[in-house]
Amino acid sequence: MEKIAVVTLVIAVQALFINGELCAPGFMSPTGSEPNCVECPSRYYQSQYGQTSCDPCPMELASPPRSDSIDDCIDPCTIIDCGAHGECETCLMPGNRCSYNITHWHTLTETQYWECLCKPKWTGRFCDTRVHGRKDSSSSEEYDSKSSFSSEE
Repeated sequence: MEKIAVVTLVIAVQALFINGELCAPGFMSPTGSEPNCVECPSRYYQSQYGQTSCDPCPMELASPPRSDSIDDCIDPCTIIDCGAHGECETCLMPGNRCSYNITHWHTLTETQYWECLCKPKWTGRFCDTRVHGRKDSSSSEEYDSKSSFSSEE
């Protein structure tokens, strides 16, 4: 058993000197070593040295570039504050999983978007603007912002 461990260590040390310094966690390269190490993109992580690929975060979780732990993969709505008048929602593209027109969503990563869904009579990126009694020109109804909430305020 000890002989296998020594041989493995010798091979690893030889690879280190032949190929250069190993890529650090959060980075990868085709050989796992410098000089071609590149950062793991957002929504991916790598926790080990000398890797040739990055691991994807679990579905609907996001991470910043260069993440070196699965713990960096979080629900983006835990850091986006929609205030007392909104609720955060995320969606992934491609796959058209966004519940409505993508132009209303804000970019989080290359493939992930977020939006604060506002309660009635509230609008704005973070549901922080009160809508005051405007009337819809096509009816006599007061205008309320788009909502997924059933409560008034």
